[in-house]
Amino acid sequence: TLVIPTHCPILGIPLFSKEKVTSDNSPSLDKIIPELGYIEGNIQIISLKANRWKNEMTLDDLKMLVAYMEGQS
Repeated sequence: TLVIPTHCPILGIPLFSKEKVTSDNSPSLDKIIPELGYIEGNIQIISLKANRWKNEMTLDDLKMLVAYMEGQS
């Protein structure tokens, strides 16, 4: 059985599982290594926001974003 944590292990934001509408704070099932699929030991519960980021951004995308943000401070 999977236990839904109180907070996203990646972003640290609280997870709300009893909402009627999904939000960034909704729990989401994540494949740690996507190629292995949804198998025991390769899944975790993270926020929907973190899961979207993982699916949409590559490591290079994230590095570019961080470099841009560091240049703005």
